[in-house]
Amino acid sequence: DRCVTVVTSRHRLDGLIVTDTARPVAVDVLGLQDATALLGRVLGADRVGAEPAAVQELAELCGGLPLALRVVAARLAGRPERTLASMAGELADETRRLGLLDLEDTGVRAALHLTLRQLPELVARLFAALGRHPGTHVDRYAAAALAGTDPTAADAALDRLAVAHLVTETAPGRWAMHDLVRLYARSLDTHPDTLKRVLDHYITTATAAMAAAEPGSEDCFP
Repeated sequence: DRCVTVVTSRHRLDGLIVTDTARPVAVDVLGLQDATALLGRVLGADRVGAEPAAVQELAELCGGLPLALRVVAARLAGRPERTLASMAGELADETRRLGLLDLEDTGVRAALHLTLRQLPELVARLFAALGRHPGTHVDRYAAAALAGTDPTAADAALDRLAVAHLVTETAPGRWAMHDLVRLYARSLDTHPDTLKRVLDHYITTATAAMAAAEPGSEDCFP
């Protein structure tokens, strides 16, 4: 007889690949169809089917995260008179979103907090700083500027964050955060100079590129 053991974790369990020839399977966020099915199992097909536009908005605001969608479903299940559209309207406020996606001691922030506790100080600091980045993607140089470290250390920290599934490498050397993860990271950063450092980095990079492309041209950033 043959059997299969399924092990799930937020972290990439590379050790199991080495010792037990485990096969890694990355699980993506839910698409609209699966998110609708999840909400329907809790709230009922009729209630979900009556507000398809609101269901789509909830799925987008939760970023397809099953945990976030389950918290939303639990909140709505306890208030059958409430519309899905009203819940979506509240979640649209970024300042309230993470709070609404926590329920007692369960939720997005609690899950991310547990993951973050296991990371070294530099990695945790970079995670918080990434929440201040004005764009959707970073490279090792922007990450280094955000965290106030060097590109080699930033690259290693980004890889560690990827192992914990807190960032995703969307292309070689290009990293992105899930929207809810970014909101949580932003809430942790208490350093006023974080954004200034990365903007200074981009200005310096742009100035150097212009000087290389058009030597002797007027400085755009006096």
